Amino acid sequence: MAFLIRPEDLNDHAAIDTLNREAFESNVEADLVQLLRDRGELSISLVATDDFAIVGHVAASEVSVQDKNIHMVGIGPIAVSVSHRKQGIGASLMQAILNVAKEEGFKSAVVLGDPKYYGRFGFQTASNFNLENEYNEADAFMAKELEVDSLKDISGLVKYVRAFSQCNA
Repeated sequence: MAFLIRPEDLNDHAAIDTLNREAFESNVEADLVQLLRDRGELSISLVATDDFAIVGHVAASEVSVQDKNIHMVGIGPIAVSVSHRKQGIGASLMQAILNVAKEEGFKSAVVLGDPKYYGRFGFQTASNFNLENEYNEADAFMAKELEVDSLKDISGLVKYVRAFSQCNA
């Protein structure tokens, strides 16, 4: 199946919202993306389209590590339409957002999710880099260097922007 990955545009917002509400069991992720967008905290937002319909979406926002000056991005949520799953769209979105993040100067990335899935993209348990998270997740909190040794001298608590705690995501 052919699909195109591109940055979101203004005309995509309603379709992204609908996709996130369909893809997840709650409205938390859809509300989170909207709140990030409203606050200007949505650093990267990509969509996958199939015949001009949005079938996938991935978002990223900048995170901080105990007030250190590090250019790190938190990836998520990532969603694929139920009717388009198991076709490589999620993997393509993930690779695309990692590429865009690196192009935009982010030095590293974190994600909260299935270690088996995100391990395929080079993510490791974040504790390997002495990073902690505010959700008390162990193996599911993962990190990846986008620039070699970018996490070498970084350690501490990774903090997501306030929208995450407000949406309980």
